[in-house]
Amino acid sequence: MGILSFILSNKLMLLFCFTTVGFCIATIVLAVDNSNLRNELEDLKAETTTTAPEEMTDYRLPTNIIPTKYDLYLYPDLTTGTGNFTGTVEIAVSVSETTEIVKLHSNSLTIKTLAQWKLLYLCQKQLKS
Repeated sequence: MGILSFILSNKLMLLFCFTTVGFCIATIVLAVDNSNLRNELEDLKAETTTTAPEEMTDYRLPTNIIPTKYDLYLYPDLTTGTGNFTGTVEIAVSVSETTEIVKLHSNSLTIKTLAQWKLLYLCQKQLKS
């Protein structure tokens, strides 16, 4: 009965010892797992190839396209603090000669809709004048 009486009289100390051993085992397991994940990440970094984005040389509109009106309306999302916004832009251009493409800057923007017919209508109207 010596062991049983020792256990009953030292419950708190035994609980502390078992808890300490459990935390030590958990710490070792997590450290090994962390090390394995770091090694996997390093291996993946070595395997990953990156390509540079295409160089954009023409930052400006062609000389035959001249903006005549530019209305920009931005509605920032102030509640989330993410820096996101929605908005609209209306651009009227004067086109002096026939062109197939009009490139507009949209770096880091997601364009959901495009009223292209307005741009085509304005271009055709300017060409007829």
